[in-house]
Amino acid sequence: MVTPEHAQQVIETYCKAESAKDRDTWLSLFAPDATHEDPVGAPVNRGLDAIGAFFDASAAKMDLDLHTTAPPVVVANEALAFLEVHVGHGAERMLLSPIVDHLVFDDDGRITA
Repeated sequence: MVTPEHAQQVIETYCKAESAKDRDTWLSLFAPDATHEDPVGAPVNRGLDAIGAFFDASAAKMDLDLHTTAPPVVVANEALAFLEVHVGHGAERMLLSPIVDHLVFDDDGRITA
């Protein structure tokens, strides 16, 4: 079972890595067979290659600052993360908030969905 402390650490690392365009750290948070859907309703990325391709096509090309706005709610191996993102630059920079991400963790504490 994932502890609230572990979930918080993973979520903070996720945000910092995405904001810093640190692909390797960001991908290291996922299990090899993980799925990733962003935004909800978009095609699901399956496996690290597809998740990495999503990163390359989105976060790697954007000026963004993603961070938490509240501690996660953790139940068993699942967590709800409360986030916001500042994206763009200059007069076109905008705030997207609130964002609620649902994360599922495996027994090793990596994101599976």
